Formats: sequence, structure tokens, C-alpha cells
Amino acid sequence: MAQFQCNISSPTLNMMMQYYVIIPDDATPETKKDMPVLYLLHGLSDNASGWTRLTSIERYARNHGCAVIMPEVQRSFYTDMEYGLPYFQFIIKDLKMVAKNFFALPTDREHSYIAGLSMGGYGALKAGLRHPEEFIACAGFSSAVGVQEYLDNKTLAVYQEEVAIYGKSLKVKPEDDVYALAEKYADRENNPRIFLSCGTNDVLFPNTTKLKGILEKGNYDLLYWDYPEDHTWNFWDMSIQRAMDFFFHK
Repeated sequence: MAQFQCNISSPTLNMMMQYYVIIPDDATPETKKDMPVLYLLHGLSDNASGWTRLTSIERYARNHGCAVIMPEVQRSFYTDMEYGLPYFQFIIKDLKMVAKNFFALPTDREHSYIAGLSMGGYGALKAGLRHPEEFIACAGFSSAVGVQEYLDNKTLAVYQEEVAIYGKSLKVKPEDDVYALAEKYADRENNPRIFLSCGTNDVLFPNTTKLKGILEKGNYDLLYWDYPEDHTWNFWDMSIQRAMDFFFHK
């Protein structure tokens, strides 16, 4: 496998952004045409390097013959900020631009997958539900989907960050609420396939089971998995393996 650490200018954010990219080192223009591309999102306290440092994602990508693109979004919650930058639009618009323009990878729905852990799980699920025309499947591991609850209970890290992202009212808009999105699109025909996982000892486990209940009532192809683990890289390393099996070998 070939691994790249890139700094690429973002048209959406108007600044340089960091990416880690993994591509099979025997890729050719012909094989790239049908190569799956996984956009893999980091959590709140991590950065674009987290997945490569703390899991065996390169080995899993080699086994599946896929490319992996891991972007940097800082602590933005993958959201178009009230007082800041449009990080959700960055995820939707810029990632495929990077895949196409810099690595000649396919960007059509049939070859595009998105996944993430914790804050990244929230971002990946939100992207898949809001833009099913862009992603054929999405996955969230230990996903921080109960954002309004965290804001109400003051369980997020820094008040100034919360205001910057969600505004002084600290109210999550419907388009940024994964529960609301899952309910809104329950009857839609082109929903992405969804993999959902969480450790049963994780503080976010109730949020995951709530989302699972909503998805099970709708028109979703859902695979759910849990395990007696906490909010740990050990769990996320197991989860990404199961998600990639679900994505690429159904």
C-alpha cells in the first residue's frame, strides 16, 4: 500500500487542509476506475492521523483493495458552524474533489463510502443521511449522535466551541440532528446502507441504541453490532473491520 500525507487547499474553507490517504501501490488507471473509496472521519480529540496510527486500517484497505481518504476537520463536529467555517460542506464538496483531481479515484455513489468514530461517526451518519446520492453506505462507531442532549447537559468540552458551532441558543438544527434525519427519511427509497456499532460500556451506548430503534422502523438496510467495550481504539479497530466487510462483501 502507498500512504500519503497531503496538504491541499480547500475551495470551501479557503485554507490548506491536511489529509492522510491510503491507496493500493499496484493501482493502475484501469483498476482505479472500479476501486471503492472510503472516507474515514476522526473523533473530537484526534486528527487526520488517528486511524493510521492507532488501527491497522492500511492492512484492512489492502485486504479489500480500496482507497481510504482521511481528512482533518479539527473539533468542528462536521458542521457548518454558526460562527465559523462550513465544515459539513467541506466534507461533502472537497473530499471527492481531492479523490478525483489528485488521485484519479472514482467519485460516483456506487464507489463511495463514509465512516467515522465518535464525532466522526456523527459526521459520517449525517453525511450519508443528508446526501444518499453521494454515498452508497455509511457507518458510525460509538457515534456522538445525541448532540442536543450533550449541549443541554453541558457534557461537551468547551462552551466557546459549542457556541461557535451551534450558536448562542445552543440548539441543533434539524439538518444537523441525526435522529431527526433518520426519522425524516425513513420512507426514502435510496437510503444508504448503514453499519452501526457501540461498546456496551460506552457512555454513548444509549444514543446508539436510540438511533438503532429509529433506523429499524424505517426503510434502512442496517447492520448493528455491539460488544462489551468502552470508548476505545480497540473497539474502533474491530468496528472498522466489520464495517468494511459489510460495505464490500455483501
